[in-house]
Parts: sequence; C-alpha cells; structure tokens
Amino acid sequence: MTTLIYGDTKVLFTGDAENPRLGELLLEGVEQCDVLKVPHHGRKEKLSASFIDAVHPKEAVITSDDDNLEDASVVRALNDVGANVWLTRLGNVYMELDGKGVTVRQEK
Repeated sequence: MTTLIYGDTKVLFTGDAENPRLGELLLEGVEQCDVLKVPHHGRKEKLSASFIDAVHPKEAVITSDDDNLEDASVVRALNDVGANVWLTRLGNVYMELDGKGVTVRQEK
C-alpha cells in the first residue's frame, strides 16, 4: 500500500491487496482518504465493505476492463459511503491535486 499526501489531500493506492492484507490494514487502523485506488480491480473480498467503510473515500478509482468487471457489491459499498466511483473500463481517469482538494475527470 502506498499513500500520497499533498497538502490536505490524501490518496491511497492499495494495489492488488486481497483479504489478508485488508485485514492487516484494518487492524493497524487505516485512515480515511480523499481518493482510493480500489483494491484488486474492484473484486469482492470478505473484508471489502469494512475496508471501504474505514477509508470512507470521496473518490474511488477501479481499474477494470470488459473482460474483468468490478464486483457490483464493491461499487454499492463505495456508493454507500458517498464516493464517486470511476471505472477505467469506461475511459482514462485523471486526477488533479492542488493541495486543498482533488478534481477528477474521465475521458471516454
């Protein structure tokens, strides 16, 4: 896991974290973030909803494609915490951080 902090904005890159790593992060006390690169291409893990609830992102990017779709329950969990969900299978996702917040756009 990698965290980028720029001013007041925190971005959490989780790579392909699966259930064992999500459990470790939850035990360590993972912090809230502004942007979450959703773990493991949005595939459902037993702890996915708990992890999403803990990090409570405002923006969430899922790297998926037409052959490897994101899990609907992961998208629902993100929607439940109020996150804007961005799917790379729908186009490139761009983020601009200015130290005070983040602007996200997608090109299809």
